[in-house]
Amino acid sequence: MFTFPFTNFAGGSLFINEYSAVFNGVDAWINCGQAAPFAHNVSFSYECYIKTSSATNMALMGKVLGGGVRGSSMKMSSGNIHMKLTNSLTTSDLEVHTDAVFDDGLWHHVVTTYDGTSLASGINIYVDGFLRSTTTDLDTLTGTIT
Repeated sequence: MFTFPFTNFAGGSLFINEYSAVFNGVDAWINCGQAAPFAHNVSFSYECYIKTSSATNMALMGKVLGGGVRGSSMKMSSGNIHMKLTNSLTTSDLEVHTDAVFDDGLWHHVVTTYDGTSLASGINIYVDGFLRSTTTDLDTLTGTIT
């Protein structure tokens, strides 16, 4: 289990103190271990703070199994925030993204929730305390994400 204060991490000098990290957007990451059993039939959420002025694709949080095929992730792409659950790339997935962009150089509190229904309508994205309108990219999840 990964606990505060930070004691093990990867990707270089990330920590500005024992509770905060700064990521370079290229290869910095923290391994949180086996934190929870994220599954397609179980509700869960991701939460983080972001600050970027880049529209570059970047992972924010996730749990992906070896090979990068199955799992769940929250990412930013072209300034939009995405939530994706994957069983088999492009053939058994859920993905939604915010209609608004958040690459404005300001701090944003981001929460994504999933209700365990295996439907894209079960994904919500909140930014700065407000439920944001989203567009569904994929709605074909038919199997496990673990």
